[in-house]
Amino acid sequence: MLTTVAIVLAGMGALLVIFGVRALRPNRAMLATRTTAVSELKAGAVELAGVIEPSGADALESGASRPCVIVHTVVDNKVGRNNFKEVSRETRAVPAVLRDASGACPISLTHVELLGETWERPDAGGRTTQIVIPAGARVVIIGVARLEAHPGEGDYRGGAQRLVVGGTPEAPLVIAIGEQTAAVWRYGWRALVGIACGVGLWVVAGAALFVRSLLGG
Repeated sequence: MLTTVAIVLAGMGALLVIFGVRALRPNRAMLATRTTAVSELKAGAVELAGVIEPSGADALESGASRPCVIVHTVVDNKVGRNNFKEVSRETRAVPAVLRDASGACPISLTHVELLGETWERPDAGGRTTQIVIPAGARVVIIGVARLEAHPGEGDYRGGAQRLVVGGTPEAPLVIAIGEQTAAVWRYGWRALVGIACGVGLWVVAGAALFVRSLLGG
């Protein structure tokens, strides 16, 4: 019996540690990457910090009644008393720029990982959850700057191409609200708690096996 309990606890602990480590990926990236000013932007991996704003388009409305540059919506149906099943997922975004004291650059919001504000509206049949990045919010972003064709005039580098910061399906653009240190703590503490709980379950599992060995002896 104790052996079975130990195996179950060890498995649960492993899952918590794995999910916690994965959830910390954006935070590790923020700490490991030097923040670059827009005026010093070059092609390649980059971290920028500044204010994110719509670029030549109206901001989006969200459930929280705040104008936003990107809104990620998940709709869940209620199943039983306390369970939910996802029925739809949608991400809407408008063209945006990130502006700091040295200038502004365009941001591609096609592939993103949002560490933003969360709004939730429960109802009798389920719930609607939104993760949003408000227009005018101070953010830290981590992505890749690439040269893209720019048919318009007056881009900030004054040529037919411009650097655009974005992500890919494999490595999405990370957008976190707040300054770097605050963002790391704001979104990383849950992952750290999960890892700590996972390690705690390993300790309990080890103790259960130790007790079994004593009883067996």
